[in-house]
Amino acid sequence: EATGAEGTAVATVRQRTRLDNSRASGTGTGSGSAPGRIQVQLNASLVQSRTSDKILQVVDLHLESFNAVNLITALHRLATVVVAAKKGHLRRDVRFKRLIHRLADTLRSASAGALKPQDLSNVAWALTKLNLLNASLFGHLADHIMLTISSFEPVNLSMTLWAFARSGFLDEKLFR
Repeated sequence: EATGAEGTAVATVRQRTRLDNSRASGTGTGSGSAPGRIQVQLNASLVQSRTSDKILQVVDLHLESFNAVNLITALHRLATVVVAAKKGHLRRDVRFKRLIHRLADTLRSASAGALKPQDLSNVAWALTKLNLLNASLFGHLADHIMLTISSFEPVNLSMTLWAFARSGFLDEKLFR
């Protein structure tokens, strides 16, 4: 059973999946464009996957169909299920490297405000939890956070600040 920031992060992914499912079925009230049926199904598959290998199988088979939420969900699920002793093995897995490369491309190319505070805090938390301490990823992440920080809920803010502090990437503009 997850506790603390990890439990909160798991709950936010579950909440996001329910919201994505309701948006796709036309019953949601969220803003932005609704994900396609495929992306909703992929998110459900990722959330239901209980091992890193199952998550990476979904990544391997469907990465080209992933939207930003699917990328973030896959990363978050991996950070949740992988035990400390296996993190190095995960980081060397070619499927994981493809996921991270696609996430980096998304962070580089996403327009201002395209990624929601929950997305950004989940990425920061997962990268830190996996000890994937990449200055470029954290730099792009900090840029997006600065654009949306006024919209952060307290839980997103605390997860993000924890992740940046724990990772050692104390971006000056973020901590002012």
